[in-house]
Amino acid sequence: MKNTTPITRLICLFTLGCLGHLGAYAQAPAWQTALAVSSGGTSSVRATATDASGNVYVAGSFQGTIRIGPTTMTSYGLSDIFVAKWDKATGAFVWAQRGGGTAEEDVGGLAVNGANIYVTGYYYSSPIAFNGINLTKYPGNSPDIFVLKVSDAGNLSRTEWAQRAGGTNVDFATGVAVSGTSVYVVGSTASITATFGSVALPGSGADVFVTKLTDAGSSGSFVWAQRAGAAYGDGARAVAASGPNVYVVGGFEGPSITFGNTTLMGSGVDELAFKGFVTKLTDAGATGSFTWAKRCGNPGSATAVAVAVSGAAVYVGGTFTKAATTFGTTVLTNAGSAATTDVFVTKLVDAGNDASFGWAQRLGGVNDDRIGGIAVRGAEVYTTGSFSGSVSVGSTSLNSVGRTNSFVAKLADGGATSNFVWAQQAGGPGSAISQGIALADASVWVGGETVPPASFGTQLITSPTTNTLGFIALLTDPRLPLATANAGLAVGLRLWPNPAQAAVNVLLPALAGGSPATLTLLDGLGRVVQTIRVLPVAAGGPQVLNLTGLMPGLYHLRIQAGGQQVSRALAVE
Repeated sequence: MKNTTPITRLICLFTLGCLGHLGAYAQAPAWQTALAVSSGGTSSVRATATDASGNVYVAGSFQGTIRIGPTTMTSYGLSDIFVAKWDKATGAFVWAQRGGGTAEEDVGGLAVNGANIYVTGYYYSSPIAFNGINLTKYPGNSPDIFVLKVSDAGNLSRTEWAQRAGGTNVDFATGVAVSGTSVYVVGSTASITATFGSVALPGSGADVFVTKLTDAGSSGSFVWAQRAGAAYGDGARAVAASGPNVYVVGGFEGPSITFGNTTLMGSGVDELAFKGFVTKLTDAGATGSFTWAKRCGNPGSATAVAVAVSGAAVYVGGTFTKAATTFGTTVLTNAGSAATTDVFVTKLVDAGNDASFGWAQRLGGVNDDRIGGIAVRGAEVYTTGSFSGSVSVGSTSLNSVGRTNSFVAKLADGGATSNFVWAQQAGGPGSAISQGIALADASVWVGGETVPPASFGTQLITSPTTNTLGFIALLTDPRLPLATANAGLAVGLRLWPNPAQAAVNVLLPALAGGSPATLTLLDGLGRVVQTIRVLPVAAGGPQVLNLTGLMPGLYHLRIQAGGQQVSRALAVE
């Protein structure tokens, strides 16, 4: 009998599983797990991430003395920050770290790449201490920016390095993304000169900043930084990265904002109201530059606060407050009055040097509704946030119990159109506010803060006090089938070798008339690892995908050409 490796057997099981249909569920999945991150004191989960093994990482702030798994921590000042790991194998928190000083600190973002965990935020203390690594502040009483790397060693962790950035005025970091050894951090700086390592960025007001660091293992250093803005208040809220492409979202005040050579204009109405934006930068290694920028919502007040990317699809989530607002040709109508806040989710298609809006959806009711995060897995888009009262999510209505409730909603991206598939809620009689979302195969994790008691279906979070506690909660949503092959593209398609190591050959079939093809490689979490565009294919021919540097595991290769799409499993050893 021919021997097969575990990965090869996994491919066989995967292929057989895809023969059955796993259509979208109209009924929302039930909550599987909900637990408070800490006991004692006060805590809040600001950001949530997962790794390829299904472990969950959280980062946030706390006050007083708290216990996370086996670790007890006491804040030094008004609030300190924490980062912790929940282990899938044991179903418990296995380590936690704190950072802080005598003043106030908080987390703006969290990203995970393998065993490397990156945390960013702001700090007032001078110094702020991270397990023996101290950062001082720039002169003045305003906050500065920190970037922290922690390495995961199973049941233990180690602080690798920390860097500071900013100037003499208010500086905040609100998001972080990682692609290989490149770490991207975004936020807002009001310093006349903001310093990122050896890079000094001058400005005249509160501006958007985007900076890149290179992780060298036990050290990290700033490589480049960009600043965008005008004379009013502007800021970035989130960042996503795919290869050299960096996507940033946020909001701006005033009549305009300039990103490189692109200027976004207001509508002439409520110029001091925030207006949303999404912009793309291209990382050329030692430098980074703005490529394009688009306004999110027009006219009226809108802010983009979350972003996720899958291939050429860029998904943006945010809020708007006018009676109606426009994304491309799609008009969204506020479910409440023009003064209340609804949630939007929109898709843009990145064409390289420009982008266009594909579709937009609204979620909301008569009260203020907020978005806490967005995540994507193939063509499945997940978003989370908070609401009160009654909200409509497509054809689903959610009614809050008690005070503010959390929501999780799933959309299916059909290309030029989309639809809500399901929506779920949690909360009450205490509050539950979701502030982050992360995917791990079929697992949908959300994190945030709650004032117990709070119900997540049959899962209940309680506490002997009414202090705010950070939480994580789990929904399980089976994946849609990846082998949705159109016969014309599937016939003649070959991958070899499979399993592969340094490279894989992809033989594309001849397509009538010749069509450009897009090859997208996704990891087990549905994250885009690599995307290449192939010139028109008429006679068929092999393409080579470089797999150097990829972690061993199961990946999915998605091929799109001539209006057809097919996916194949690929094992990397």
